[in-house]
Amino acid sequence: MPENTQSEKASAPVVLIPVTAEDVRRHKIRSILMILSALVLAALALGWIYKRTTDPIRAQASFDAGTRLLQALRYQEAILSFTQALDIQPAFAEAYRMRGRAYFEETELDRSIDDFTAAIELRPSDPQALVDRAAAYLAQKDFVAAMADCDHAISIDSNLARAFNLRGTIRRAQGDARAALADFDRAVALAPDLGNYFQRGATYKMLGEYRNAIADFTEVIGIRPDNSPPYFARADALRSAGERKRARADLIQGRTLEGR
Repeated sequence: MPENTQSEKASAPVVLIPVTAEDVRRHKIRSILMILSALVLAALALGWIYKRTTDPIRAQASFDAGTRLLQALRYQEAILSFTQALDIQPAFAEAYRMRGRAYFEETELDRSIDDFTAAIELRPSDPQALVDRAAAYLAQKDFVAAMADCDHAISIDSNLARAFNLRGTIRRAQGDARAALADFDRAVALAPDLGNYFQRGATYKMLGEYRNAIADFTEVIGIRPDNSPPYFARADALRSAGERKRARADLIQGRTLEGR
């Protein structure tokens, strides 16, 4: 009996399940949806690749425009350009630093400090942003924070003249002119330019070392003979040194350059 049953099962005809039009329609819809999904994913991938490729270029273009505007003293427009660069590329450290400088020039000190801080967080080993933030802290008369940033910058780059100049300015503002002079000596040795000579000359004058002050202001005049402030500064030092005739000549020259 079991053998007959198995034989009957083996010889039974296969019953085909009919495929309806609805089944065909569903299959087509699934196929179309799969194709559309693949196309959407491919488009998203291409868009992501394109964005990753073009974003740095667009961000750099906005940054370059901001830099030109900053150099032209068009600070508000520069801020807009740097902001555009950061909207495109949020981790653009130099854009934060340069926007911070533009805010600093607009005396928006809190915003400038925020931007310098963002730049420092993105590039902790960059001493320039530290010195920029120190200048902003100094403008707020936060001498402790300004000094800390200068010290940190110098620990990273001991040949950064600007950091020594700024630290000297902080020390002089705190009443330690002799320590300030040591910083200005270092700044002049690293970068014998107008700003460093002028600040050292002002410090010499504060210390009553008028001959040294006169020598430094003379260096400044040699660099920028068309600039009036060093003539007035040297005139004051000459007067203090008892050289009234030369002081008078410098005073007249300074007024002439100012058109008075």
